[in-house]
Amino acid sequence: MGCCCHEGHCECEEEEKRLPLIIRCAISLVLALLGRFLFSEGNLVSWGLSETGALLVNLGIMAVAYLVVAYDVIVEAVKGIFKEHDFFNERILMVLASVGAFALRAFGPESNEFLEAVLIVFLYQIGEMLEDYASDKSRDSILASIDVRKEVCLVETQGGLVERKPEELRIGDVCVYGVGKKLLCDGEVIEGECLVDESSLTGEAMPVGKKVGDSVRSLTLVKEGSVKVKVSKEYEDSTAAKMLELIEESGEKKSRVNRFIDSFAKVYTPIVFLLAILVSVLPPLFLGIGDSAVWSKWVYVGLSFLVVSCPCAIVISIPLAYFAGLGLASKNGILIKGAVHLDSLISVKTACFDKTGTLTTGDFSLSKKRSSAISEDRFNEYLCACESRSTHPLGKTIVASIGAPFEEEKISSYFEVAGSGVRTVYDGHELKVGKAEFLGATIPSEYVSEQGTSVFLSVDGECVGAVTLMDTPRKEVASFLDKAKALRIKTVLLSGDKKENVLALGESLGIEKSLGGLSPKDKVDALEKEIAQAPTLFIGDGINDAASIRLADVGVAMGGVGSDLALECADLVLVNDDISKAMTAVQIAKKTRRRAIFNIVFSIAVKAGIMVASLIGALTASFALPLWVAAIGDTGVALVCILSSFLIAKAKIE
Repeated sequence: MGCCCHEGHCECEEEEKRLPLIIRCAISLVLALLGRFLFSEGNLVSWGLSETGALLVNLGIMAVAYLVVAYDVIVEAVKGIFKEHDFFNERILMVLASVGAFALRAFGPESNEFLEAVLIVFLYQIGEMLEDYASDKSRDSILASIDVRKEVCLVETQGGLVERKPEELRIGDVCVYGVGKKLLCDGEVIEGECLVDESSLTGEAMPVGKKVGDSVRSLTLVKEGSVKVKVSKEYEDSTAAKMLELIEESGEKKSRVNRFIDSFAKVYTPIVFLLAILVSVLPPLFLGIGDSAVWSKWVYVGLSFLVVSCPCAIVISIPLAYFAGLGLASKNGILIKGAVHLDSLISVKTACFDKTGTLTTGDFSLSKKRSSAISEDRFNEYLCACESRSTHPLGKTIVASIGAPFEEEKISSYFEVAGSGVRTVYDGHELKVGKAEFLGATIPSEYVSEQGTSVFLSVDGECVGAVTLMDTPRKEVASFLDKAKALRIKTVLLSGDKKENVLALGESLGIEKSLGGLSPKDKVDALEKEIAQAPTLFIGDGINDAASIRLADVGVAMGGVGSDLALECADLVLVNDDISKAMTAVQIAKKTRRRAIFNIVFSIAVKAGIMVASLIGALTASFALPLWVAAIGDTGVALVCILSSFLIAKAKIE
């Protein structure tokens, strides 16, 4: 079997660690069964040994069986006490319960529970091994779809095609992909056409056509055709690497439920430990302080309490549930930077969002109006020179739509004011492009358009013309608004566009509140008012949205069109710019929280049930619940909760 290693983790190493434990468990079980049935006290006495000798031989066999399976548990328990000052972890509970089972023999031969003592730790070790295995497999299966580091792709070189791993790819390399091949790089198609399955990023099963000039991303799969892709990002900056990094490191940002579990375990375990002592001691004081049989029965019940009280089912399954929730989000094209943001999403009551590039596509139709004092070629040149370095969708659209040549070396200064415009010195002239108030010049009425977004150009302080851009809503907006309504989340449009445009768009789409003509500061002020009323998320894409994204309870950035600053400030990134995925994230967060609560309630209910059954059996003297039943109950609950958590990653979100 090949070795499949991740950073800091290797499946082969894990298997090598499990094998010695399996052997130890087998040896321990064989010795314990021999001690119980072949070398029992009764058989040894019948073979001629004294009662004391028979006890010592039987105890020796059982002690060896116990130490074979329990020595590492004992060592870790002692370390926990002296190094970490942790007196109530599950290892200590197992050691106390098993040693207590050995001590029951002091009440007479009929109280020999040596086999129970061995079985307690035997079942604990088996349970821990199964839990670790299930947890590892769950995490591996979630990460498998986004970890491409073990795969290779074909790269064109002077010597022909060679295989390279994703980490070995460099910007400018040309990779060749055919049908069934997973793209291992972010880049641009330079030859060929294909259909690409982007479901690993977006959750959308319908393949997307790609041709020369189109961008492609790692983790996507070629369904038809073949292409050559020029690498545009090295592995560490690729979609695959960022997704893997976010998923692997997300556990460092613990959710509120995770923090609650940490506190819960510290309080819960001492309480159950105290309860076990009280159950062991108080009843005999009233039911027969001098009766060894009474003491044996109630100490046995107390030991059952210790065995079943381990909080590992909750401690393991809850973080795994949140990890699976993050994995499910990534499969739906949502990168969430930590489990803590899943909790924040649950409480969201208001969704605020930008317009251009967020609610709308950013694909504009463009019309121009200019002064007769400047030629059309010069007008176009000045516009493109001004917007050439802009990161705003409007600036990019102007450059792409007009495409006029200009001389980069003639730009002697360049300054962009987020959300307002650009000021530059080009060929000795001071140029400004942006909103009317940014230009600081008189705007002739013929340049002002009642519809669309107008961008004005001034040369040396005189307005010489304008371009008007018309934008259209994204096709996913309807789904976004429907989901928000179903989740009872208020929708608020905050835009720097003209009030008339914003109000008209908001009314046509059914947005509950629309505010236009906002500067970046105005947008922040409006967002603060919404946050003061209810937990709020904000969705944006540009530099001018970065402050709002960071301010919101949950900041969301558009992954494709979003600026680097917006992506850096965001808590969530929508990989394929599908705004409806913001509401999908809320749905995933709610599903994850419900599953975590189920695990907690189920675990506590089963454990409480076993404790109550032990008490009823002791009070009625009708039965005695074996310690191994309590051990299986603890292990079984843990496995059920782990499976429950893992299934989150397989869920379908409508």
